Amino acid sequence: MYTLDTNAVIYLINDDERAAPVLSDILADPATPAYISVITEGELFAYSRLTDAEIARIEEFLQLVTILPIDSRVARLAGSLKARYRMELGIASLRPQRC
Repeated sequence: MYTLDTNAVIYLINDDERAAPVLSDILADPATPAYISVITEGELFAYSRLTDAEIARIEEFLQLVTILPIDSRVARLAGSLKARYRMELGIASLRPQRC
């Protein structure tokens, strides 16, 4: 089982030479479930200059994963991790790369 974060998905969509082959293998294996959160889904569409081709690649990717909802318990855990590790969190902190 893999839960992918936004950066990993962006690497895949951008066909990053190091990350894309690994992630493609994971997604191609039906015995290995892959997940993203609804936050990652939102972040993928947060870049204001996405082209139609980029949107299509994102939509294609979304067909390969299970999208997990977020609830209060998950939000509090994420907040706790953010505080502990001084991480950025959520759509507001995203600095998207060109997909």
